[in-house]
Amino acid sequence: MKLGHLFFIFSLLLSLSNYCFATNESDVATVLLLRGKAKIQLVDGKENELTANQAIPVGAKIITNDKSFVRLIFIDKSTINVGPLSSIQIQAFPKNEAGIIKLIEGQIRAEVTKNYMEMEDHSKSKLYIHTKTSAMGIRGTDFQVNYNPANQNSSLIVFEGKVAMGHIDRSIQNEVFIQNHLESIVSNTTAVLVKQGQFSAVNLNISDRATVPTKLAPKQLDALKANTTGIDGDAANKKQFRDIVPPGIDTSAVINKPGIGIIKADIGDAKGFFNEQTHEYKPAAGAIIDLKTVNVVAPPPGSAFDHVTKTFVISETLGKVDEKSGQYKTPTGYELSNEGQFAVARTEKVNAVAEVKTIDTKKLNDPAIPAIPAISKKDYNIIPDTAQVMPPAPAVEAPVVKSPVIITPPVLAPPPEIKVPVVTAPPIPLPKTATNVNLPVINPPPIINGPDLGLPNSIKPKKKNLDLKEKR
Repeated sequence: MKLGHLFFIFSLLLSLSNYCFATNESDVATVLLLRGKAKIQLVDGKENELTANQAIPVGAKIITNDKSFVRLIFIDKSTINVGPLSSIQIQAFPKNEAGIIKLIEGQIRAEVTKNYMEMEDHSKSKLYIHTKTSAMGIRGTDFQVNYNPANQNSSLIVFEGKVAMGHIDRSIQNEVFIQNHLESIVSNTTAVLVKQGQFSAVNLNISDRATVPTKLAPKQLDALKANTTGIDGDAANKKQFRDIVPPGIDTSAVINKPGIGIIKADIGDAKGFFNEQTHEYKPAAGAIIDLKTVNVVAPPPGSAFDHVTKTFVISETLGKVDEKSGQYKTPTGYELSNEGQFAVARTEKVNAVAEVKTIDTKKLNDPAIPAIPAISKKDYNIIPDTAQVMPPAPAVEAPVVKSPVIITPPVLAPPPEIKVPVVTAPPIPLPKTATNVNLPVINPPPIINGPDLGLPNSIKPKKKNLDLKEKR
């Protein structure tokens, strides 16, 4: 009796679990969670507001509003989160073949089960996700895909597992893809295999193939992995990037410095490159993805290298990553255009309420602000050894940021030279000395010769002696 009750309960639970997916044979997914507002567009063109626990048939489109997201669970127990301002179409999802989901716009986050579906060939992909310019083959992993229809850029970030990615040529972008066709794209020689912690992107304005996988900036990788909803600044995401370096201290100054040989090897692997012949392009490790425009912001030349994460560190003067949402934030006063250029952002007041809006500078008739030209491959700062892709910022300053007025002090002329009159010292009279006294000159008395006595010469006194006697 007990066994009968257990069998009945098990059958009831099984039927209830199948009810989520088996209300109609064409239903392949169910709305597991809904935040904000979204709508569903059926194959016949009818649109309805999406509700929780609603069954989703093949061919339906899911469209989300701003600050909204939808979590779908499929018949293979895989889940896909449709981010804000996004749109997807479930093109196919058979039980014995790989499903096909098209990302029309925005962002999806998917967790695909590894061995649930009843597929005979386990060497092929179990799920295909494609945009207008790229295709991805999934065999069991956690990943995120972004697509911007304005510039047709696609990006893939892998959190766990591996995903094959290939580009879709312009000549076949409007075709309806089936499993074999998508498998040939992701198995092509130009396709790449993106591993955990890496990203790849397709920007046909730079290269006609997917970029060589490289490491995403660790701060953005950790934040995006925690932010499963895709909502900017979602307070529900408590996990944040934990930096081993205290705030305000340069990472390069405190990290452990390995040997010179290891340093050179790490930097060599982290550098980017662009091959002119094959069009292979690899951004430098540590790049950031702007999820709105799906442009890659790569570390510019001269960026510091972190030997712990083996990535280059982008200076915050080029923008930063929001630690909660993982979104890229441009420098104050600028926005990143779809063409990959930094454009000046302006503010205006609408209905007397201060509201910040981004205005397309191309539509302004302001001669002081030049129009930002469309970017081409040669405009990127691509260096053969580093392949940095950061487009240069415009030379103009943001009008909203008023630089302080620098007051230059007047240049004071030196005081006139004052000539000091030369005072001549009065002559100092010399004292009279004995040598200065004019004494009378006393002539000596004349010499008187005595009379000649006729004495012989022998006895005559010498004149000298006589003179002496006379003097006496």
